[in-house]
Amino acid sequence: MIEGANTSPFVQVGHIARPQGLKGEVKVLFESGSKEAIEQISVVYLRNDRGDFYPCRVSSIKIEGKGNKISFFVQFETIADRTSAEALKNRAVF
Repeated sequence: MIEGANTSPFVQVGHIARPQGLKGEVKVLFESGSKEAIEQISVVYLRNDRGDFYPCRVSSIKIEGKGNKISFFVQFETIADRTSAEALKNRAVF
């Protein structure tokens, strides 16, 4: 067996917590990174049910702060409604 053959070229940077609103926006919990760096993200990768990675282009990131907590609400180009966003709940973001 080839050493390292089962390692992923992707690093998990967060996960999708829940849908937000009716237009397909989702709340993403990022594991680390500065607010400025997260604002610059244009593409992330998600995994489908088979475990394959696929790209999702970010159309907007809305940042909200409450007290000392910052929330990131992400709109993906291919997710247009709450039903589609609900299907992404608890998925890892790479």
